[in-house]
Amino acid sequence: MQLLILEDDLLLAQTLQEELEEVGYSCALASSIESASELSFSDKFDLYLFDVNVPDGSGFELLAELRASGDITPTIFLTSKSQAYDVGKGFDVGANDYVKKPFEMEELLFRIKRFIKEDESIAIAKDLIFYPATSTILIENKKHILQKREADILHYFLKHQKQIVSKDEIINNIFDGNYFSDTTFRVYITNIKKII
Repeated sequence: MQLLILEDDLLLAQTLQEELEEVGYSCALASSIESASELSFSDKFDLYLFDVNVPDGSGFELLAELRASGDITPTIFLTSKSQAYDVGKGFDVGANDYVKKPFEMEELLFRIKRFIKEDESIAIAKDLIFYPATSTILIENKKHILQKREADILHYFLKHQKQIVSKDEIINNIFDGNYFSDTTFRVYITNIKKII
């Protein structure tokens, strides 16, 4: 599961990233509206965690623009703006949840799980289970975490078992037609094979 975190407090951002990656999520960090906007268009995310007040603008405005462009990615605001008006504005622009700072990490994890089907699993073989939501493979109760693109490729293969799947099909269905080199593709496949 890939998360985009918009937070200009570097220490908080790194703490969130460390805590979330420890439980199996993959995180990208942005400290400005501009960088968050660029990341949201260049990659696919399963959830946004947005601060509201950042130096170059407002998380409210960013989410309003994303929603206007058709982006329906679930979004949780993490902010010190705790007045009822602010909470209402957050939901008005399209937020799915609103967490007031300071917050407990355990509470945030509970809220994140509302938007994730972590219980979805695919048995690849005996003692080998794949969890698409967290890009995790469990092999004899030992956890291995794939990169997001590797997990997407593996998930696509598993949904098309006993079928021949071409590289072009993967590019079109997983990466929206964005080109990447044969070498990069081979590295993804090699890494998947090493684990499973």
